[in-house]
Formats: sequence, structure tokens, C-alpha cells
Amino acid sequence: MAKKYAPFEYINEENFKRLLGVFRKEPPQVIALVISYLKPELVRMVYAELPPEIQTKVAAESGALRQATE
Repeated sequence: MAKKYAPFEYINEENFKRLLGVFRKEPPQVIALVISYLKPELVRMVYAELPPEIQTKVAAESGALRQATE
């Protein structure tokens, strides 16, 4: 049986810093979408690295994203 593809499954603690570099140029909507595919421990790491005002916006977008997919 073939393994199911999961977006961003290649992101791990080793290449995490590169992802953060990309996030500096992206709006909160994009960050929320990407982190919706990450493992919970990586999501916590993302939030820890974001400035507080961006954390709030990403959290709001994540909530909106969840509501849209339910």
C-alpha cells in the first residue's frame, strides 16, 4: 500500500529555521494555513518565534480556517 502524502511532512526541527525565514515574508493567513499541516510540537515552536502581534493574527486566522473546513 502506498504511503499517503501529507503536505509539509518534510518540515522537522533541523530545517525549521528555514521555514521561519519564509514566514517573515508571508501574511498571517499563509502562516496559519501552513501550520495547520505541521505537527503540534512544530506549531508551538512557530508561535514561540513569532512576534506577539503576529501570533494573535495567526491564531485568529487559524480559528477562521478551522471553521471554514468543518
